[in-house]
Amino acid sequence: MNRIAQFLLENGCPYHEEGGLETYVLDLEQSLRFVDLAEEELVSIIGGDVYCKCKSGFSIGEYFYLAWSCDSNKEAERGTRGYFEYSLELARNNIQRIKKTSERQKADLYIGFVYEHNLPQS
Repeated sequence: MNRIAQFLLENGCPYHEEGGLETYVLDLEQSLRFVDLAEEELVSIIGGDVYCKCKSGFSIGEYFYLAWSCDSNKEAERGTRGYFEYSLELARNNIQRIKKTSERQKADLYIGFVYEHNLPQS
């Protein structure tokens, strides 16, 4: 099992979306650790969805506007290495923005990441 999958299994909370898709969501501190691991593993962060933990589980409802995606045109503009670095910077900036919203609104927010290996492993 690769380190990314292992991290998600050990630190994430399973979330089952409609249509049977399963993802793992991470609290905000674990989300920052995930981005650090993605950097070590040469994994680009394509985007993130924001979920709120409530009594009945996780909901994407009212915090959907906090989701982000990394523009794929940036890869053409910056090259694969530049896109990789940009995707990590964008993820870190968005996690900080989400943390501020979480604190301000006293919401228990989690992130589900979309990612891809796009650099050759050394």
